[in-house]
Amino acid sequence: MGTEINVTVGPQSLKDRNRQETDANRFRKVEQDAQQRTQDAATDARRQQLAQQGLTADGAAQYGNPSRLEFLRQKPAAFRFGGDLLLLLHMDGVDSDSPFIDSSRRRLRVTANGNAQISTAQSKFGGASGLFDGDGDWLSVSGAILALGAGDFTIEAWVRVPLAAARQGNMGIWVYPDLGNDTGLYVTAFTNNKGSFCELKWIDGQEGGFIFSYDTFGFDEWVHIAAVRDSGIIYLYLNGAQQVQTTAYQPPIDSPNVLIGRSNFEGVPSSFMYGNIDELRVSAVAVYTESFTPPSQPFR
Repeated sequence: MGTEINVTVGPQSLKDRNRQETDANRFRKVEQDAQQRTQDAATDARRQQLAQQGLTADGAAQYGNPSRLEFLRQKPAAFRFGGDLLLLLHMDGVDSDSPFIDSSRRRLRVTANGNAQISTAQSKFGGASGLFDGDGDWLSVSGAILALGAGDFTIEAWVRVPLAAARQGNMGIWVYPDLGNDTGLYVTAFTNNKGSFCELKWIDGQEGGFIFSYDTFGFDEWVHIAAVRDSGIIYLYLNGAQQVQTTAYQPPIDSPNVLIGRSNFEGVPSSFMYGNIDELRVSAVAVYTESFTPPSQPFR
């Protein structure tokens, strides 16, 4: 036969239990507040780090908050950064009736020369591109921020050369010249009846050098061209494939001027582009140092 035990909870015991529950809740609240402060501090520190690197928090979070260069190289088609982006031309607008606009935060003035214009007949992205007829057309952009010096850079664009340009010969895509002479960095295309290849050359008085793409590209097709300098090494890429690299003599790029769609010979405009250019971007950072997949969407 079992023994029955009666337990009576007196007023004092109930009060003690309530005090214990209150103390436990207070302790949990203190812990939660401490964890929140730690999380807020980490978030603020991350935002400061991103601001110093020029990245927006939403842009970096989209790809898991990697470091700046990892972010740029993993997602070259969609990266967002501030201080390193010097010039961005989407070449978008209304057919034959729109100005060329720099979409970087620099908002540099872009001057159309000759009959250079926006065309909706061909585009890689955005429904339009810059059209150059090979007869005195080019864009000019000037700004002290464009003087790259001896630092890292990436200059890239999508280019389309029509079959009608087969005998055009040398065509300037973009040039960093001293406007009074030929000193500067040149990226040009050579065309013949078999296709086109790309050349990158640099000139400083009597010294200079050049490198050529191993691959050629056909007519009436869009090709992505990128020139990169990373820690004194210059790379040339065609459709994301590394063509060549060199550590040969490289003068600093001190010119604040960029010419798009022409070259320079003895200080005189020459070698005008015949075709289309889209999504041109100049960055003060080496975005690519190995072969990559070309951007599949407009730069942002």
